[in-house]
Order: sequence, then C-alpha cells, then structure tokens
Amino acid sequence: MNNLSKAKAFYDQGLRFLRCSERCMGDINEDGSIQIMGGKYQILSSPTMVNSAFACELFLKTILILHDIDYMKVLKKGEGHKLKPLFELLPNQEYKDFLQIGTKQEFESELQEHSGDFVDWRYYMEKPGMYRMSPMFTYILMQNLKTLARALVKRAEDEMGNNNEISRNL
Repeated sequence: MNNLSKAKAFYDQGLRFLRCSERCMGDINEDGSIQIMGGKYQILSSPTMVNSAFACELFLKTILILHDIDYMKVLKKGEGHKLKPLFELLPNQEYKDFLQIGTKQEFESELQEHSGDFVDWRYYMEKPGMYRMSPMFTYILMQNLKTLARALVKRAEDEMGNNNEISRNL
C-alpha cells in the first residue's frame, strides 16, 4: 500500500468516526432534550468525546502519512493516541496555524487538556477523578482537521492524476 492509499484509508476511517461523533451528539429539541434515534435521551457524552478524539487522531495521522512521517517510530510508547504529540509532528506551521482555535495560549492549553481524550473517556470509570469535558473544542478541531486532511489528500491525488477515490467520500 502506497502512502496515498494508506492516507486515504485513514481519512475514510476518520470520516466514519466523525459521523459517529455527530450522531452521538444528537439533535436539540425545543424543550432542550437531545433526540437520538427517534427518542429523547441525554447526549451520549462519553461516546461523543471518544469518537471525536479518535477522528482527530485519524485525520492527524492522515496528514503525517502524506508527509512520510513515521509517527510510530517517532512517538514515545503510549503516545500513539495522544493528540498533542501527533499535532507537534505536523511538518508545516501553516497547518498548525489553520488548526488553531482561539489564541495560541488557549489552543495549546486546550490541546494539552484534551490530548488523551480517546483513552481517558473510554476508561474514565477505571480512573475515578475529575475529567474536563469540552466537546466543542474537540468537535471544532475534528472539523478543521477533516478539512485540512481532505484538502491534502485531494492535492496528493491531483498530483498523481488519481482524483476519483476521495471525491466520493467528500
């Protein structure tokens, strides 16, 4: 599998988890309740956080793969699911600037705070304590990462003269 094929596989999987995250958030009814699957339920907060964080991870890895960055060799053990170390591997300051939400200091603080959300929210019951939930930060980061990853995959496809795959999933 070449890097473009691998990157597209990661991007497509990221889209699947993005859609799961959006479905877990549900729709807000007039009375303020969340409607999921035709009924009224509370928002699925942990699944929202897990799916959003994993989509972010997959989109970050898409970008790294496109730039021939072997994150598996570079990251320390246990950092493969952490957003901050993956973000720091981005090869281009323009990418980081595009992804920044708020001031640089606010973004770095939020990114650090939510770096381990994929693991933390899956297993929060094993480590009792206080976890900060900020689904909007992770959700916006996920959307921005999707936009950037999609543009980079599309550009790589155009350079290779192969633009039919990604356009089906946009």
